[in-house]
Amino acid sequence: MSKSASLVGRMKHLLDTGNGADVQFLVGGGDEKELLPAHKLILMAASDVFEAMFPFDAQNANAASSI
Repeated sequence: MSKSASLVGRMKHLLDTGNGADVQFLVGGGDEKELLPAHKLILMAASDVFEAMFPFDAQNANAASSI
């Protein structure tokens, strides 16, 4: 899949490929569940809720699971 020169095109490429995804959402129900990769930065830029949630999550993360 080729990359676009435009910012929107490059962001679509990241979405399509999952490159750089740093969070996953479990969506669906029953036997139709799937993991949907996403980028925290994009979510935080688009939503006050995600902006408030992700830093809180990082501050309270289990130290044993930190890299």
